[in-house]
Amino acid sequence: MKKVLYLSAIALTALIATSCSSDDMPSADGAHGLTTFTVQLPDDGIGTRFGEGVTAKKLFVAITEAGQQDVLFSNFTNDLKPNGMTVTDFSLSPATDKPTATVTVSLVKDKEYDIYFWAQSYGTTDGENCPYTWDAAKKTITIDYTDGTESSTSMKAYDEARDAFFAKRAGYKSTGAGDNIALSRPFAQVNVGTKDVTEFEKAGGTGGYGIKIAQVGNVLNLGTGKADETSELKDVTVATAEAKGNTTTGEEAFPYQPDTYRYLAMAYVLPGDDTSAKGNVTVSLNADNKAPFATYDQVPVQMNYRTNIYGALLTNPEVFNVEIAPAFAGTMDSAIIEMNNGTVNCVVPKLPAGVTAEELKGKGGVYVDAEGNARIFGPTEAAITEAMTQSSEIYLSPNSVITTTAHNLKVPQSGVTIHGNGATLQGGEQDFSINEVYESGSIINLTIENLNGVKVWGQPDNDKNSNCTFNINLKNCTMKGLTNKSGNNMVMVRSQDNATCKVNLNAENCYLEGMQVAFHTTAAGTEVYKNCTFKNVGVPINIAKKLYGADMSISVIGCTFDNCGILHDDTANSAYNYAAPIRVVDNGGPANAINLLVDGCTFTGTLSQWDILLMDYRAGKTWFPVNYTIRNCNPATPSVRYE
Repeated sequence: MKKVLYLSAIALTALIATSCSSDDMPSADGAHGLTTFTVQLPDDGIGTRFGEGVTAKKLFVAITEAGQQDVLFSNFTNDLKPNGMTVTDFSLSPATDKPTATVTVSLVKDKEYDIYFWAQSYGTTDGENCPYTWDAAKKTITIDYTDGTESSTSMKAYDEARDAFFAKRAGYKSTGAGDNIALSRPFAQVNVGTKDVTEFEKAGGTGGYGIKIAQVGNVLNLGTGKADETSELKDVTVATAEAKGNTTTGEEAFPYQPDTYRYLAMAYVLPGDDTSAKGNVTVSLNADNKAPFATYDQVPVQMNYRTNIYGALLTNPEVFNVEIAPAFAGTMDSAIIEMNNGTVNCVVPKLPAGVTAEELKGKGGVYVDAEGNARIFGPTEAAITEAMTQSSEIYLSPNSVITTTAHNLKVPQSGVTIHGNGATLQGGEQDFSINEVYESGSIINLTIENLNGVKVWGQPDNDKNSNCTFNINLKNCTMKGLTNKSGNNMVMVRSQDNATCKVNLNAENCYLEGMQVAFHTTAAGTEVYKNCTFKNVGVPINIAKKLYGADMSISVIGCTFDNCGILHDDTANSAYNYAAPIRVVDNGGPANAINLLVDGCTFTGTLSQWDILLMDYRAGKTWFPVNYTIRNCNPATPSVRYE
């Protein structure tokens, strides 16, 4: 089954306002023209899930002279609706098979107008229990996050009637030609889903689930397409209800793996502020009569996007996934990629504005220089390295193949983010080198996403980079070899024993197969491995801290280790006498300077004697105890050697 990952890097505004001309309509007289606007809701093609847009039937329109505030025509309120202006409800268009409404109005020829569109399920914008109120002077919609009843402090659960759409057509010049208007959602849809409702409720858990979303906006400005400057940050509570989603029929199915996950809550909220259409919020889950049952911090939300929080949230609440998905129509600045059989394939690339995938065919990629100009570069390591010295953000050509050699992709002092877009690096040791000379005490950030054939390599020491901090972030990256003797790695950072540098490593949704060692570090720091897959890897995670007195935190969460390790008598493999799927050894000390968490991991077909090795029993080696916690794994008690 394909797993479609929507990357968290997080987009700008999702407002779409496309236009095209139709045949000129006849003029009513010499000065006025009868103009028809065709307004469409997006067809998301997402099946039986919340967010199909079918509840929005009513279209509201307000028209001003371009750049002016006074409303000339509007059906938001009856008093400004002129004779001869008609606005239809949405119905399925036979021509496009999309929900379509029309606006017909007589406008002054060659005069320019600003036109505001708003679609919702309610018959008015300020009626009983309607959560949306129109302000004609400000061109804003104020949102009520309660169910409208007296003294209510929460929204109804799964309230699909709140789905709404908007657009602005600025500077429309009346020629009688009309216009086509595509609407998009102002809201982020927040979904919380889990795969363990049955287990939780059989064990005595209660069946009522709800959420609280902290600090979301309450006033939308239809003109700017963002939260209005008067918008207040609100804490939104969604009332508790039963879990939704039938795992057999897919009814009201959860957006991610609907056969596995069921809804615990769904809500529409306005993200961001008057400067951005996105932001981060805190989501708290209410379950088992506990509020909060679990809390998810720094959850990305964005207008016209879905944010899915999912996992075994009820029985393993500390292990969860968050993805932001452009399931609603919109412009995005994050790639959509598929991970198939351990290979990243880009469906929609992330590229700078104005650059297309077609332009990059046969090229290495593109960056934006200091003057804002897009610079396309060739498919060579020298070109990529030069690009990294010119910009801190590099976009590789989608699904391209680039040949490199050892240690020549040199990461500059300023750091870099690489948007791989499904490209593949091949050749020698196709690595990003942090083995350069950096200023003492500096911070070097390296972020790589959606790239095949990734390796990061370096040998930090005090002569080249004393007290430096290396922040290495890898997401949806892959590396493959042939056997557990292959020399491929994803990260190999081996510092000198007395090196004072720090290495912070985050690897998420990465796939590694057929190599002796996947990740190997010897410097202290914080390391997080989340939802990574290791297949036929001798030592997937190999950490050996050297410096005395340095603390280290390591978390291995939701990872899968399949046929990993090395047989203890396989002396042809040089790692045979220290191999395990997870090897964390403190050769520097003092005792318990390393804190290890292994949570929600699966070990299948382990070849070595232990799933987890926390000591160095080889002759002449010194080691210190590691403080560790192992929980929620399969098997429930992985084999551990610690003394």
